[in-house]
Amino acid sequence: MRRLLLAIFLPLNAACSFAVNQAAQKAQRRPLVKEAREYRTLIKYERRVIGYDPRTGEEITYDHKPRIEPLGDGSDRWALKWIGFDGREKTVIFQGAGALDVIVSASVAKMPDGQYLYTYEVMNLPTSRTHLKRFIVQNFASEYPLA
Repeated sequence: MRRLLLAIFLPLNAACSFAVNQAAQKAQRRPLVKEAREYRTLIKYERRVIGYDPRTGEEITYDHKPRIEPLGDGSDRWALKWIGFDGREKTVIFQGAGALDVIVSASVAKMPDGQYLYTYEVMNLPTSRTHLKRFIVQNFASEYPLA
């Protein structure tokens, strides 16, 4: 009777542990998270040094008045403005960080040597206001420590 129970129990135990291992190896889908960004003009900042007084050696400074302003056209574009060394206003227009809409598809395959092969496909959506040029996967695996 014992042998019969062992003959039934051992294969059943092995099948259950195999099913648990398969479930643990299943890939999980997670959404691509967009971080909320807020751009604000600095309230406190240092005046810029443009030179030194030759008689006293003291710094000669000016107020460069840095500020960030939305362009207001609903495109999540912003203007970084300041007064340059020449006294003229300078402007750089930049796209907000939330302007990228992409779909990242991933597939995982187990290789014969026991390692996994990950394949990623990245597609820009028509609603994206900018285009993705690079995609980097962050790896926390112990066999590839970050230096």
